[in-house]
Formats: sequence, structure tokens, C-alpha cells
Amino acid sequence: MQLMLYFTKQLDFSWKNLSWLFLKITVFVLLTRE
Repeated sequence: MQLMLYFTKQLDFSWKNLSWLFLKITVFVLLTRE
């Protein structure tokens, strides 16, 4: 049970990082395309 909670936290953290990275890439592409 404790392990499951740990994995869920890790996964949630990585998803936030990925979405943040994706957002930065999108903004970068939009800016450089001009």
C-alpha cells in the first residue's frame, strides 16, 4: 500500500514535469516561428 502511494506520487510528479516541458516547447516553437 505504501509502495503504491509512492509510485502514484512519482508518476504524478513526472506528468507535471512533462506537461510543463511540453508547454515550454510549445511557447518556444511559437516564438521562433515568427
